[in-house]
Amino acid sequence: MQIKELKIMDFGKFHQKNISLKTGINLIYGENETGKSTVHAFIRGMLFGIEKARGRVSKDDTYTRYQPWDSPLTYRGSLDYTIEGKDYRIIRNLEKNQKSISLLDLETGRELGSDNGSIRDMLGGLTESGYVNTVSISQQSIKTGAELAGEVRNYITNLSLAKNNEVDVNKALAFLQGKKKELEGKRPLQELKEIKELIEKGKLASQRGDNLVNQLNKVSGELRLVEEKLEQQAGDSTGMEDSFPYEEALGRYPVMEDKLRQYEARKKQIKELAEKENTLREEISKNSYPKSSELKLDMEDFRNSRKEKEAIETERESIAARASAIEKGRKKKALTLISLLLLVSIVIFFAGLVSHSLLWLAAIPLLLGTAAVGIYTNRKKPEDGFGERLNNLEARYQQGQKHREDILKKYRINSEDELIALQEASIKAELQNNFKEEQIKGYIGQERLLEENLIEEKKDLLMYLRLIPEEAEKLIPVDYEPGEKDLLKVRTYLTGKKEEQKRAKAELYKERDRLSLLAEQIKWELNSLADNEENLLFYQEKEKKLLEREEELRIELEAVGAAMETIRSLSQKIHDSFGTILNRKISSLVAEFTAGRYSDIRIDENLDIKAEIGEEYRLFDKLSIGTVEQFLFALRLGVSDVLYDKELPLLLDDCFAYYDDKRTKAALAYLAACNRQILLFTCHEREKAILDELGVSYNYINLGEI
Repeated sequence: MQIKELKIMDFGKFHQKNISLKTGINLIYGENETGKSTVHAFIRGMLFGIEKARGRVSKDDTYTRYQPWDSPLTYRGSLDYTIEGKDYRIIRNLEKNQKSISLLDLETGRELGSDNGSIRDMLGGLTESGYVNTVSISQQSIKTGAELAGEVRNYITNLSLAKNNEVDVNKALAFLQGKKKELEGKRPLQELKEIKELIEKGKLASQRGDNLVNQLNKVSGELRLVEEKLEQQAGDSTGMEDSFPYEEALGRYPVMEDKLRQYEARKKQIKELAEKENTLREEISKNSYPKSSELKLDMEDFRNSRKEKEAIETERESIAARASAIEKGRKKKALTLISLLLLVSIVIFFAGLVSHSLLWLAAIPLLLGTAAVGIYTNRKKPEDGFGERLNNLEARYQQGQKHREDILKKYRINSEDELIALQEASIKAELQNNFKEEQIKGYIGQERLLEENLIEEKKDLLMYLRLIPEEAEKLIPVDYEPGEKDLLKVRTYLTGKKEEQKRAKAELYKERDRLSLLAEQIKWELNSLADNEENLLFYQEKEKKLLEREEELRIELEAVGAAMETIRSLSQKIHDSFGTILNRKISSLVAEFTAGRYSDIRIDENLDIKAEIGEEYRLFDKLSIGTVEQFLFALRLGVSDVLYDKELPLLLDDCFAYYDDKRTKAALAYLAACNRQILLFTCHEREKAILDELGVSYNYINLGEI
């Protein structure tokens, strides 16, 4: 086959452009954006058509990419080619709403067909996938597609079995695959699955019904408990945590504040009273005098002693007066006697002096006698018991004096006046102290009353503070004094608990509503399951019939599967024997491209390439990119030579991008020597230079000049 002319009426950027092609190498040169890919896509479109994709991908598909820029509705062109000396023309309108195709014999002008099958038959069975994977090669698509392995397998099987193209293993497999698909389509698997699901649902529903009954009983029980709690909170004040009247307790807070203020005031009053008592006691202790009763007795005793002193003095004066009178009489008598004796003595003395006699000596004894009488008279105590009585009086006097001194000394005073003043001061102090004592007693009475009230108030306060459980133990000691911070703590606690209780109550209502709704839902669901048992029996009977039908179809599918496996096995065996032809062909091409470096190539049924490296066959993908490209290029050429007519044109679109100059030169030399039309698309000058260097004749087309 040789493509002679491309008439691009409206395709991509081109409008009313003709490109003539010749045998051998056609070097189609163009810089980027000059239309190389457009021409390549035009040839493929003329041979196989272009379908518009659907959905989101349609924005970037081939149809949209090459739709005419200036006239989207005139999407058409034609391709002239020669096969076995006869000229043909393919005319296509690619516009999706006016799609058409014509195959013309240019010698007779007769239309040979109007479908893609006519063109495929004329091209030796070339399909679009075969075209893309063999004779149409670009740098972006140098790797072969998965469809090529199937085409190779089908082709060599045909050749081995019938030595022609009449036997189409792929069609046979496709028929069996269709039969298999048909049988699988008849299999009641989905229906069985649905029935099984319905049966399973029925069983689950039955079990669900039992569970729902149990669940309903449980929910009903929980609902009763919730309602009981709500009733308890509404009317019970037993002090239970969930029903404790926190709001009522919080309402008592102002009362407790007043009580605390009263409590603090009473404590202050008690303290003030105690201070007053201490002050009075200090005043009493400072105003300390001897007892007035004792002073009174001592005063009476002092006065009696003083009276006794006066009596003793009176008696002593009386006795002294009587004694003095007696003494005066006695002294008077003695004086008379002494006077008489003295007179006699003087007379005798003077008589003697006068007489100058010793008579005066007689006067001496008389004088001595007179002196003796005088001395005796002075020394002699009164008689008649006066002395003893005076002595007794003196003793009594001294005793009284000492007693009075002792009394004064006892009170550390010096006189009776001071004693009288002390008694008066004592009486006054006692009156004052008695008054103060009465005041103290009054204060003590007030304290007792205050303390009694204080005890009750403290008891009430502590009971209120014990509303906080964690504070209860701390508040047990009797000496704990409640304060404002404690009340604030209780208020905070009660407020929090009130909110908690409020939330708990709201939660209870919410839970009651939830449980009520859940109970209704369960009842509704139980009602919906009323027909479940009857439906379950129906589905089980239907499942039995479907299983019988499935068994029949399964036996048929096993037969079809066995036939497909037999064909694949036969195709595999044929490939193993015929594959050596392909291996030799590709080995020869690779050896020529790589200058003999790689000469033993193996291709398996999946078209995986293995090269002999050392003593082993290894996958080629570990080699350099350029070598890999050479292997894949050789594979495409080899497969195209095996599958299709050697005269099929070879379209190469920048497929030597990864080749160095040496590899490119070897490839071009091979292409120049092979007997087929080559369409070499490039944006480089390298291929032209090498062809000129090799002296190869070629048709040069510069797309920038069209």
